[in-house]
Amino acid sequence: GKGLSAMKAQELWNEAVEAAVKSGNTNLEAFACERAGMHFLRTGVEGFCADYMIRSHKVYDQCQYIAKVIDLETNHGDLLNITQKRARPASAYNQMNASLKPSDKQIGG
Repeated sequence: GKGLSAMKAQELWNEAVEAAVKSGNTNLEAFACERAGMHFLRTGVEGFCADYMIRSHKVYDQCQYIAKVIDLETNHGDLLNITQKRARPASAYNQMNASLKPSDKQIGG
């Protein structure tokens, strides 16, 4: 089948986001926005992508999902129009970095 048009896809993503908002699931709102942003990033619709990623970042930040905020800032900072990252405890960045890097330790001997 033929792929969805960008406008139809946006309509469907907006329905998902608004359903999350109406039900009070801010974490689901943030996740839906992030996934919508990733969809539009893959399909090359940068304007829609940035709109959803900015909203996702804002809502994750309001929910205090620090790892998600750091992930978006690190991997999609160019889309977020962030001039300056919020100061966060160094431990939050260290934990995030540790979880992203493969372990140097070998199992067994």
